[in-house]
This record gives sequence, structure tokens and C-alpha cells, in this order.
Amino acid sequence: MTLRVNSTSQLGRFSSQPIDGLKKAFYINDLAKQMLWAIENHDAMKALGRNAKEVAEDRFDIENVAKEYEERLLNIHFQLIRKK
Repeated sequence: MTLRVNSTSQLGRFSSQPIDGLKKAFYINDLAKQMLWAIENHDAMKALGRNAKEVAEDRFDIENVAKEYEERLLNIHFQLIRKK
């Protein structure tokens, strides 16, 4: 049996409401299935890791971050000028 990561899993969502026993058992079972999938699919996990690294390197590259902040600050500046 091949297990797939459930993209609709509730595991990544946070809630201030307590989880009742039945839901908690479901979440634990869902987590266990996803952990087994990760263990059994080493190549897919390596690919996910490489992709995550590329996304992080691009998103947090100092040049990209500086450009984004510059664009936002200029946008705020021009909005303030128009309001005067």
C-alpha cells in the first residue's frame, strides 16, 4: 500500500480550541501516515527538500528582499504625496 501526503490535512493548522479525543486520534493517525510516507519515499523527500531550499534561497535573497522593500517604500511615499 502506498501512502500519499494528504494536502488537506489539518496538521498544519493552528486553533485555540481544544481537540476532542476523536479528532486528536485522527490527527495522530494522519501524522503517522504522513511520516510513513516520508520514510518510504526517500527520493520524493529529497526532491521536496531541494525545492524548499531553492524557494527559500530565492525568497530570502538579500537582493530580492531589498528590491521588495524599496518598491513598497516608494509606493507608500507616492501615496503620501498624492494625499497632500
